[in-house]
Amino acid sequence: MVSFAGLNDQVTIIEGAFSDQLKLLQGKTVDIYFIDHDMSLYVPDTENIIGSGTLHPGSLLIADNILIPGAPEYLKFVDEHPHLKSVLHKVPLKYFNGWVNDTISVATYAEH
Repeated sequence: MVSFAGLNDQVTIIEGAFSDQLKLLQGKTVDIYFIDHDMSLYVPDTENIIGSGTLHPGSLLIADNILIPGAPEYLKFVDEHPHLKSVLHKVPLKYFNGWVNDTISVATYAEH
């Protein structure tokens, strides 16, 4: 998708667990984190991301599968965090027996 959009010179995709990539990201800022893994780790990983110094005002934290299977602790965390403003978006999801509506959370980081 990045190539199709002609953005190879502007976009770097780094895959893997945040804890495994932190050394690579030290001293840099990240525009977008896409969170899509074990939902029990959404909150601790987001806490680590916020504490890492890699966010700048306007950085986005996009979390998938908010409704199915669900990440209520993450929603509560971003809703209550003083430096995050979250918006929910419904997205279609192909599930076992057809299409269902899932939700993604897009949280924008704002400094103090």
